[in-house]
Amino acid sequence: MFARASLFMARRRLLTCVLCLILVLPAAWAARPAAFSSKLSNYYPAHHPHVKLYQEFTDMLKMTNTVVITVTVREGTIFTSGTLDKVHRLTVSLLETRGVNPFEVMSLTHPRLKNISVRSEGISVLPIIEHPEQPQTPEQLSQIKNAVYTNLGIRGVYVAPDEKTALIRAGFWDGMAEPRAVLARLQTLVEKERDTNTDIDVTGNLVLAAWLIEAAPRFLLLLLVSAIAILIGTRVATGLWSCAVTVLAVNLFGAAWGFALLGQKGLAFDPLALIALFALGIRGVTIAIAWASHLTRVHGLIATPFAPEAHRDLVIERTAATLGRPLMTALCIDGIALFTLTRSDVPALQSLGYLGVGWMLGLFLSLWTVLPLWSSFVSLHKSTTAWGARLVAPCASFLQTISRQPAVPSVVIAFLLLLGGLAVIQLQAGKTMWGTSLFYPTHPFNRATSLVNRKFIGGNQLIVIAHAPGEAAFRDPRALRALDHFQHYMAEDAQFAGSMAITSLAKSVTRMFHEDVPKWEIIPDDMDSTGQIIFRIISSAATPAEVERFLSTDFRTTAVSFFYRDYSPEIMDRILNRARTFITQHQNGDNGLVQFRVGGGILGVLSAVHSAVEGTYWRFAGALFLLAAVGGLIAGTSLRSMAKVALAVMLSQGALLSLFWLAGIDLNMYTLPALLVGAGAIVLPTILTVARDTNAPMSFAPLTATSVVIVAAAAIWLVSPLRLQADMGLFFIGLAVVMTGIPVLLASRSREAA
Repeated sequence: MFARASLFMARRRLLTCVLCLILVLPAAWAARPAAFSSKLSNYYPAHHPHVKLYQEFTDMLKMTNTVVITVTVREGTIFTSGTLDKVHRLTVSLLETRGVNPFEVMSLTHPRLKNISVRSEGISVLPIIEHPEQPQTPEQLSQIKNAVYTNLGIRGVYVAPDEKTALIRAGFWDGMAEPRAVLARLQTLVEKERDTNTDIDVTGNLVLAAWLIEAAPRFLLLLLVSAIAILIGTRVATGLWSCAVTVLAVNLFGAAWGFALLGQKGLAFDPLALIALFALGIRGVTIAIAWASHLTRVHGLIATPFAPEAHRDLVIERTAATLGRPLMTALCIDGIALFTLTRSDVPALQSLGYLGVGWMLGLFLSLWTVLPLWSSFVSLHKSTTAWGARLVAPCASFLQTISRQPAVPSVVIAFLLLLGGLAVIQLQAGKTMWGTSLFYPTHPFNRATSLVNRKFIGGNQLIVIAHAPGEAAFRDPRALRALDHFQHYMAEDAQFAGSMAITSLAKSVTRMFHEDVPKWEIIPDDMDSTGQIIFRIISSAATPAEVERFLSTDFRTTAVSFFYRDYSPEIMDRILNRARTFITQHQNGDNGLVQFRVGGGILGVLSAVHSAVEGTYWRFAGALFLLAAVGGLIAGTSLRSMAKVALAVMLSQGALLSLFWLAGIDLNMYTLPALLVGAGAIVLPTILTVARDTNAPMSFAPLTATSVVIVAAAAIWLVSPLRLQADMGLFFIGLAVVMTGIPVLLASRSREAA
């Protein structure tokens, strides 16, 4: 049927051109609503308990849309009038920034940072710096330094222990802050306040989003340059400019339908996921070169100079009859595998799934229209004399020679299986901190993030929500002691840097009531005393928002924040397991006086994201493996072909995961799209190989030409100033090698067995 349809399309060029426009233009129109979005929440798995906790207690677990500014002096300390004046001006400028939440701005000079002391008339709660807009005298500077050391939650949080860096933190309202505008304003402030003795750096989730949006044009430029390289490489490899145009046409079909699905679903596309477009475009290159190669091959076998039109019809019919089933089977398998991503609870992966499904649908439609149309007018004799084809031929011949060695296929397959197994054991999702793998260490964002993690305790944060359902709630001293016990238990970890909770404030106030004697830094035994202390803490706050970070208005819910000096998946798993162990023991031991829910803070959300990365990859790989086996059976009509295609998927994933492991490429939400979309790229060449070696002697020239074209285009990525692009360039080079090497190995193994 496909052969007859292709011949029909080739004979009626005008009708086919009109049909192509009918298929593409409405899709392009439907793609208009598709938009780019760099919201970090697009990477959060919505159904994970940690993310649900964050969404339920947003006021206590504020994480998104944050900005952190550090002011570092090279000589001396920050306790000088000039440095504190810079901190004050930056704080005021943040308060005046569009979209900022004024209740979420905090620094050493902000009035909400309190100095709590006991005087004859009672507890005194005053700002650390009462008049930050005025120059500070030496005596006042000494009092400020003393207040930093004697009040909880300042040293290590807003002032570095070495006294050389001050930190300013700000939160922005959701939907009201434009990341690029905020970053531009911050850069202006930094240039204004920086001097020979003062360095100022900015980081935070909102800053990361701004850097990602700024990087998007570079991604588009790189894609454009690599697309041009692919077109030129296709022309060189095949000797046909029309083949290069066909590569462009079939991928335009795919892009139109892919973005049309996105637009109709109302989904946004992350700029970094543009990397996946390269992997999707590889399919179009493979299809066009395979079709051109087979046209040329059939033309050489049945050329009839006295009947050119009848000859062309026969060439088209035979090519379509040979390639129709394997091409359509491979695209269907690819599309179904990508469709599984649309069932993910991660919005960014849902968008990728719909884009991939639409792209495969567009390529499928181009098989029935673009390829027959091109076949109707291409000059086949030109490709036989292409100097690029003559360069590719020795490479293909070399591969065939190597693969014919009796032991080579078996040894290489065994090596890939072993290496893949080691990579599966060693590779972990999220080896580096969120966002840092996108840039090189010298990038401003990475330098600022490293400074915060090195000098302050607040960089790696885990937040636990505690709920006291009893009538007295957290006015009950037993509930407060349970929190205190939890803090001490978590503090036994080697990476523990500090904690913040309502218990710390309660013990500090109790100590002040007893003339600041250290032994009285305890939680009182009776409910009246604890109730008075809680009342003092709440009544001393300038606004309700100051208290909501620690205690809800009904006194039943509080947040306990734990800070850690370093970050790694091992540390994150260890502290989460430690927290869950305490929760299990506590709930079994005191009849649930306090109920704990773990998972807030950056460490909790990262745990959810990394769990989603690993879970999504293995589900996708399993689905692709099963679908590939079915596709091999359909295309090759034998159990041997089914086993070959399934083995090809397994070997390719082992090789690609090994590349991630050995090259130090982090497996995270930014690299996962390329890995997922790249995983299915092996199906098309393998099924073509399976289908061909059952009907005719196998030629590896088309696969070799495709890989050479992809390598040449991906090599451009290696010189990118963005680390993610360079890493993905290396990945695509490895993918190109795998797409040729594994089908060659399996085809050679089949001949050995025969």
